[in-house]
Amino acid sequence: MSSFRLHCTYGLLIACCLGLLLYQALPFFRTTSPLRISDLHGLAFHLRQKGLILRGVPSRGDGLWLNAIYLTNTEQNDTELHGLTVHPNKINQWKGTVIVFSDEANWPHDTKDWGENGLHWGHFVFFGDKELLTQIVEALGNLGND
Repeated sequence: MSSFRLHCTYGLLIACCLGLLLYQALPFFRTTSPLRISDLHGLAFHLRQKGLILRGVPSRGDGLWLNAIYLTNTEQNDTELHGLTVHPNKINQWKGTVIVFSDEANWPHDTKDWGENGLHWGHFVFFGDKELLTQIVEALGNLGND
């Protein structure tokens, strides 16, 4: 009787260990995992994969894509893009261009009056051409707006 109890105990222990291993392995068996875009590079890469061909221009003079980038389908050079004013009264300057701020950026802009020329999506705040913003929203699709 004691050997039967010992075998049952070992069997139960092995079954529990296998159950824990299978539970831990579940993420490896999922066919698709939700895509999370957490930085400006990832955002630009995803938009390009979705067929939205935009030129990315960093807002920083040193070329790093840290706080904000301009996304444009125009021929404006970097100096012209850096000269754009982020204000709804100047939206006519933004044809074919948006600026994307990372939520980590300390940007001094009040977004309440941006209206259809502004967008908050996930970790990003966009300002610029409303037609381009519409295309960006379509490209981002059902990724979710965390």
